[in-house]
Amino acid sequence: MRSLRSSTSSPHHPPSLSSLLPLLLCILFALSSSTTAMRATTSNFNDARLSRLSRFQNNRYNSRKIPFGLRGGAADVEGDGDAASVEVDDEVKDVVDDSDDDDDEGDNDDDDEDEGSGEVDEDEASETSSTASSTNNGSDDNDDDNDDDENKKIDNTDSDSSTSSTSSTSDAQVFSTATAHRSLAKKYHDSKDYTQAASSFSKAGSILAPLVFFPPPSVTSSSRQTYLEEYSICKIHEALCLIKIEDYEAAKAACTKALGEDEGGEGGLFDSLPTNIRGRAFHRRAKAKMGLGDEEGALDDARVGSFLGDGRAVELYGKLMRGMGGGAAGGGNQNPFEAVGVGAGTTSPGAGGEGGMESLLTGLGGLGGLGGLGGLGDLAGSGDTAPTELAMGIATKLGKQLEKKKMQKQIASVLQGANKGSVMGMAMMAGVPMQEGTAERLVKVANMVTEKRLAMGVTWGKRFISVMKVLRKVLKVLTKWKFLFVYLVLWKFATRAMQ
Repeated sequence: MRSLRSSTSSPHHPPSLSSLLPLLLCILFALSSSTTAMRATTSNFNDARLSRLSRFQNNRYNSRKIPFGLRGGAADVEGDGDAASVEVDDEVKDVVDDSDDDDDEGDNDDDDEDEGSGEVDEDEASETSSTASSTNNGSDDNDDDNDDDENKKIDNTDSDSSTSSTSSTSDAQVFSTATAHRSLAKKYHDSKDYTQAASSFSKAGSILAPLVFFPPPSVTSSSRQTYLEEYSICKIHEALCLIKIEDYEAAKAACTKALGEDEGGEGGLFDSLPTNIRGRAFHRRAKAKMGLGDEEGALDDARVGSFLGDGRAVELYGKLMRGMGGGAAGGGNQNPFEAVGVGAGTTSPGAGGEGGMESLLTGLGGLGGLGGLGGLGDLAGSGDTAPTELAMGIATKLGKQLEKKKMQKQIASVLQGANKGSVMGMAMMAGVPMQEGTAERLVKVANMVTEKRLAMGVTWGKRFISVMKVLRKVLKVLTKWKFLFVYLVLWKFATRAMQ
């Protein structure tokens, strides 16, 4: 210090480099410390921004305003990697199969869902950490002047991340995952684990619910209809499993959701469901109401299901009518099935294994998938703008069924054994009151039907249908070329006027 003081005080002797070296080292050390501190602060800031951005990307799909109880499906859709690789069954509409209720499927259990969620969390964490580390490494190479530009870049990414997140979880992936859930469900249902199957069906419905109730702009009307049908089918399958474990209240609620009659249902949306799906939903809800002891409500749902074309609803309605002991005017033994020989112990002319009304209606259920009652439900509830074409199609299929000798014999046996009570009971089943005089006249006509007359009627009916088809084709040709016929008429009129 003494030499330094003496050297600096003398104007003729400037300080040497060796004397200034300690001072330069102190200045460089101070600058290095301040730069490190600033970079650490910037790195922490970027980490916080990236963490917030990652959470925004992962949770955006679930942030939609959907009814309470329908949330949680999207996260599972993104995370169920195992479900996407599962081989999906070809059966999609197995709900309308009348062969056996056991054909319905189940779905994944809660353990699989928890494992899937865990995989999602690990993947999200790894993606977040890798993104943060790459950004931090890049920030180490930049100087302090680039920190503001980097922060602006992160802010601009916030707006673009929503689009990329939505596109990554496409509608097709959601539907594929729900279908894979149904395929896995069959294992739980076949193993008779109905509790887990019902829980997983509810999960599959939650996955499809956002696409049904709040579809993104990319969902077309036809795709939404497909998602709606799949959602209702999942709820119907859920109801089946709940009925088997005797949770009738939950089964009733599931069927109500399948029909869109719950509070969260969108008005008019579920009216487009096919009648076979709606019929099966009414049938299952009728069974649930039976379990709850609500026989009147079960009878109402079974009646609706019958006229929507569900064969099992027809059978259930017959059982309920027999159990309730009538209901038609004129006595306690006058329900529409017992009066024509279906009830136990009856000996009317229509009695027998293939002569009863219940077996007749069930037999008419094989009209090419139109369901029980010969597709009457399709005529009543299809909402088609061209009912004539639908009626012609049903009449054609009904005619083919009536050509069978066995069916003719069965119909003749039932009609010959009809009486006033049975006719009024059938009218009550349809919800149409009938006077006794009208019922008596119908009984007289029905008792006149024989196999021979029925065969003759089928023959003339086929001829009538053929004539109607030809007339419809001619009408189409006339409609298509009507302008040509107008020109011909005008030309003919003009030539005559010139003569």
